[in-house]
Amino acid sequence: MDSNSNAYITGGTNFTDIPLLNAYQGLNEGGFDAFVAKINPSGVTGGQLLYSTYLGGSGDDVGFGVAVDSSPDAYVTGWTTSTDFNAGTTGTVALQPSNGGGTDAFLAKIGIACVGTGCVTFDVPLDYFSYLGGAGTDVATSVAVDNSGGARVIGWTNSPNFPIVGSPVQSTFGGGTSDAFFATIDTDATCSPIVTPTCAATSSTSYFGGTGADFGTSVALDLQGASYLAGETASASGFPLKNPVEGALSGPSDAFVSKFAPVLNLTMLPPTATPLVVGMGSQVSFAYTITNNGEFTNGVTFVDYLPAAGATFVSATASPGTCGAPTNQTVLCNIGTLNAAATATVTVILTPVAPALAGGTVSLGNSGSAFVGQSLLASASASVTVNDFSLKVAPATATVVAGVPAIFTATITPSSNSGFPDSVSISCGSGLPTATTCVPGNNNPIPNLDTGAQSSQLVINTTTRVSTTTDLRHGGGPGIPFYATWLPVSGLSLLGVGLGGKTSRRRRVLMSLLLSGLFALLLFLPGCHSAAPVTTTTGTPAGTYPVTINAVSGSATRTTVVTLVVQ
Repeated sequence: MDSNSNAYITGGTNFTDIPLLNAYQGLNEGGFDAFVAKINPSGVTGGQLLYSTYLGGSGDDVGFGVAVDSSPDAYVTGWTTSTDFNAGTTGTVALQPSNGGGTDAFLAKIGIACVGTGCVTFDVPLDYFSYLGGAGTDVATSVAVDNSGGARVIGWTNSPNFPIVGSPVQSTFGGGTSDAFFATIDTDATCSPIVTPTCAATSSTSYFGGTGADFGTSVALDLQGASYLAGETASASGFPLKNPVEGALSGPSDAFVSKFAPVLNLTMLPPTATPLVVGMGSQVSFAYTITNNGEFTNGVTFVDYLPAAGATFVSATASPGTCGAPTNQTVLCNIGTLNAAATATVTVILTPVAPALAGGTVSLGNSGSAFVGQSLLASASASVTVNDFSLKVAPATATVVAGVPAIFTATITPSSNSGFPDSVSISCGSGLPTATTCVPGNNNPIPNLDTGAQSSQLVINTTTRVSTTTDLRHGGGPGIPFYATWLPVSGLSLLGVGLGGKTSRRRRVLMSLLLSGLFALLLFLPGCHSAAPVTTTTGTPAGTYPVTINAVSGSATRTTVVTLVVQ
């Protein structure tokens, strides 16, 4: 069954008219052919069959076991006497491309039919096929499959030259009339160790039996990649036992059950550190490659040990897999499944931070370990050189008249002869007076310090001071013309009073009123003139200013203070 409750069926038939649909092979090639069918038991009447195909050659071919992965691809195993079994596979290499003689076991992988628009055909493809056997009789009875293209096949053989590859539990025939056999076959392989001895063995095969008749009948596997075998044995001696519940044969034949743990062999070379010399404040990456030199396994994890000081964590990524956030200076990455000969990469990125003594050179290291479950299988580490830089600005004090630029020269010096590979930008920070601008000069940013100290200019442009005086006139009152008219009139009135001869009391009172009005007009006259002059000054004010100069590379900043005197 697959995850959608579709059923997969295999067997053998000599009929030439079985129902076919989307078939890879539309005809019986002769004698008995294997067949494979996919059925949706919940489908509507007439629509339950999803595909059905013959599978065989000119001899006899029978399917004994079928399994399905998450794709879902169907894996079929059984026996065949055909030497021309259809093997129109694409992109993979058979473990054993030809019949070893007589009756051989076989493994076939049926892919997914094309669906939707643009399909040339809706027939299911044959994505993998391999014989498995020697000069005698070899029969596969059951198959199980992981989700990395690896099939577990069990059966029996009497071939003394059954092909043995990988890491066998038993490399020679045990005796009697037959031995069980067990095989892990990589259906995504790109080379065959049987055909090419220098090919990395991503598949493995093994005899499994003693001096009597032994048959393998069923196989299963767990999430960690361990395989469980069951079958029948008549071997009173020589049968491979380990930690047995029952250590001796109890009758003519007994059942047996065995657990094959995967051969675990993860390796790691020292990670690739990039760059080997890094500037303070710039990122450095450590790329680990984990290689599975054993068999298919699950539950692979990687633990990165972050440095206790001297760097900040940026990120960690795994392919395949995912990485979590740092906890107690460690980062856990879940790789998951690794097939035989497969690799996984983990990249950890850090940013070096300034050491306690700025301007120095330090070493930044990183290390990691690969595990399966709780078992430590491989560790590796690497380190890089982290160089700092220092900032010096001359002159320490610059005195200029407003309107004249002040020119400072900043010199950046690496902490080591190995240089500083990253760029450094120089700029003004706080402290600039008003009406000034700070303009970077040549060689800014400095691309690197690989050849030693580098210099760059900063120009602080001041602005000439300009004073502007303004005279604002009052509005809305009688103003000077009014008072200029009444002052003479008042004077003539006084003159007329004075010429009038003898004074009387009435004349004296009138004269007093006229004199009072005259003096009042004289008092109001200044207020009727223009307001006090307003003087505005623009430009860079005179004064002494401490100005901060910054040199920045990545997240690292070095500062110093210079003095700008404006006259």
